[in-house]
Amino acid sequence: MVLGEAPGQMEDKIGRPFTGEAGHDLDALLRYAGLNRTDVAVSNVCHCRPRGNRTPTPAEVMFCASRWAEAELEAVHPEIVVTVGVPSTQYFLPEIASLDRVARVPTTITRPWGDFVLFPTYHPAAMLYSPESMSHPVWWGFKRLGEFLKSDGLMDKLVVPMDNLVVHSYRTVEGLEPLFGGPLPEIIAIDTESLPDGTPYCVTLSWAPGQAVFIPTTPDLMRDLQAAIRGRTVVFHNALHDLLVLESLGVQVERFDDTMVMGFVLCEPALGLKLLAASYCGLPMKEFKEVFPKEDIRNAPVPTGVEYACRDADATRQLYMLFKTALRDQGVWEVYETDRDCLPTALEMMRNGMLIDRAHFAHLEVTMVARVEEARQECIRLAWHEYNPNASAQAARVMYTELHLPKPKKHGKSGIPTTEKPYLETLDPDLYPIAPAQVEFRRLSKLLTTYIRPIPAAAGPDDRVHTQIKPTSAGTGRWATGDPLNLQNQPVRDEEGREVRDGFVAPPGWKLVEVDKSQIEMRTGAHISRDPGLIRLFLEGRAKHRAVAAWEYGISQDDVTSEQRRRAKSMDFGAFYGLSAIGASRNAKQTEEWAQEFLDNFMRQFPGIPTYSRRAIQFATKNGYIVSPSGRKRYIFDVYSQ
Repeated sequence: MVLGEAPGQMEDKIGRPFTGEAGHDLDALLRYAGLNRTDVAVSNVCHCRPRGNRTPTPAEVMFCASRWAEAELEAVHPEIVVTVGVPSTQYFLPEIASLDRVARVPTTITRPWGDFVLFPTYHPAAMLYSPESMSHPVWWGFKRLGEFLKSDGLMDKLVVPMDNLVVHSYRTVEGLEPLFGGPLPEIIAIDTESLPDGTPYCVTLSWAPGQAVFIPTTPDLMRDLQAAIRGRTVVFHNALHDLLVLESLGVQVERFDDTMVMGFVLCEPALGLKLLAASYCGLPMKEFKEVFPKEDIRNAPVPTGVEYACRDADATRQLYMLFKTALRDQGVWEVYETDRDCLPTALEMMRNGMLIDRAHFAHLEVTMVARVEEARQECIRLAWHEYNPNASAQAARVMYTELHLPKPKKHGKSGIPTTEKPYLETLDPDLYPIAPAQVEFRRLSKLLTTYIRPIPAAAGPDDRVHTQIKPTSAGTGRWATGDPLNLQNQPVRDEEGREVRDGFVAPPGWKLVEVDKSQIEMRTGAHISRDPGLIRLFLEGRAKHRAVAAWEYGISQDDVTSEQRRRAKSMDFGAFYGLSAIGASRNAKQTEEWAQEFLDNFMRQFPGIPTYSRRAIQFATKNGYIVSPSGRKRYIFDVYSQ
């Protein structure tokens, strides 16, 4: 049985639950889980549509569900009830505030007429409101539901009283020598906790389910810990953080694994330890700020701190044992090993940081402040009065209401016509000179506020920016950086941007080297598509984008201009990534007709590309995911929404 929250406008009109867009998505989700709509009773905890189509309150849910939903449950006698969304889940689990820690976690609910399994997950409508952030969690919930239904004995393994899965023993120790009653097992898990100022507070260690110890960070105990873990595999959840903490305590780890990276390779939509532990291990866990006032572990009774910290290490080890099997079963253990083995390099990069020239940035700031003010005055001159070019509402009023620039079709969330660069650059600068002036002001302002001032502010006493590397942020496996700055996103396309990059320097006696792989996307495309013409271009050593431009324009490669090469390059990438003629025309700054003709000719010239694309779509439609040449899986649930 599926229980939603309340009828929407279409459901209220037709008199049947899940009949609008969310109903269409629910049908696709049920099919993905191996079910048909006819196999499932579908209803809502509230049978009346709330005024204004708002979310029903807990009081409304309780009033309606206790009368009608309970009667439906007793009549249907379902073995499993899938609650979609917070209101329907809260009816059965009133203590929850969100789905973050209960989504996809089966639990047993008892009623006078019998027991059933509650399976909470996200509402299909979440994909309509937030497609980028919610599509994966919604589909993943029904993926887990399908696995739950298909696996023999899985119900017995997963449906457990949440707090009784493991009878645990968590305690503080004053010495490690006699603790374990023998040598430590080969696999142990470690977690660290720090104070608000970053000072390490404790280390927790788990060696068996339900067994963990809280170790104060005294020098003697850290020496004991170093001796205890020597030669063993240490499991972390977010190893890059904990390894740095342990290094600061003088503890070195020889071999390690990382359950966060494991979950990433397994395509888990959320990688927080608390959610994963609840979902896979049945371990209820609270967030740090829920347990400790002012987010300081010292602001709670000692037993509370011991319980919280030890639970993290215990959950990490239990999760590791499950994920290790899952990675091997899914054939992606080697992908995980590759990701894990790159972490020491990331750790060294984080530790070293990037050296900056503070004097260079100080000079840049003085220069840029003057240029920003000059650009601001130019905008004001063209507007004939004072206004803030950084304020979208003011800029829109000046340009579209007062100066009567052509209004765009695109509007922002607040309904204000867009004042962003892509649209303003489509306007004739001679007819509407305030458009390029607005673009120039914002370009210079961004350089000042996003790069020139924040970079030296983020550098430490060693004049280095120590950014955090995030190996699990991009679904493709590419690293990201951030906190305090994203050092992968530094300006380069104009002179002022290059001046910003010039502020990153090498120490005396060293050099900074920039390395780039030539046309790596196209070379990879040639490899996976096996297109003979594309492969021949590379084997002959010809400049790919220049060759395509020459072929498209019917001229020799020597006569290809830089602008023609740029257009061909943008179109080449677009062809591989399935870009439409509309998107391609914007990239190449040409008409849609020109872009469509280019794409059609490109596909005829290199037929292996559309053939590969069709094969990839067919594979994704059948399996729900695609596989990279290195074996990495990536779920593409949108293929079921078409």
